Amino acid sequence: MKHFLTTFISFILCHNTFGQINYYIGANLLNTQAIVLVNDQQGIKSSPSEFGVYIGNELTVYKNIQIGIDVFYQNNNTILNELEEYETRFEFHQNIGIKISPAYRFQKNTFGLNLGVTGIYIFDKKEVTGNQIDRYDEAYAYGVFYDRSFHPKWSLNLSMLKARFDSKSHYTNAEMKAYTTFSLGLQYNLFGKNK
Repeated sequence: MKHFLTTFISFILCHNTFGQINYYIGANLLNTQAIVLVNDQQGIKSSPSEFGVYIGNELTVYKNIQIGIDVFYQNNNTILNELEEYETRFEFHQNIGIKISPAYRFQKNTFGLNLGVTGIYIFDKKEVTGNQIDRYDEAYAYGVFYDRSFHPKWSLNLSMLKARFDSKSHYTNAEMKAYTTFSLGLQYNLFGKNK
């Protein structure tokens, strides 16, 4: 079995793949939309002014077929529910994850999928007492992206990332079910360049 896996991986990753260095770093503006149940009624809570950062490497597997691997951080700060009379807040605060992005490149355009796992940080807080319940758990994420290079080192990208995540609030009557982030970003190649 080991020999089969070694041969298979070597076949997929041809000899020039191992020498590829195409590291990139990026920053993006986010819009998070979380699906929340409040009193058994489903709604969407949104936070339009957030940011994210990421770093990764891009490998060309075969001609125009690529695979990107990156680590990302998203600062979500989306208030899922708030009870002003009790001064309590249920918030989807941030997430950090890793994703693999198989893609197809056509001239200066790249289209692909995002598949990964992310760690999500949510908290409940009582503002009066300062009591806070923190929760950190993982979720599987998936989505799509489009990248357009306009310079050998710079490119613009659009992406959508979704994840199902079930979390109940302790201080409010809300429950988070899933979220989607839409992002517009600017990417810079630290090593290597856009073709």
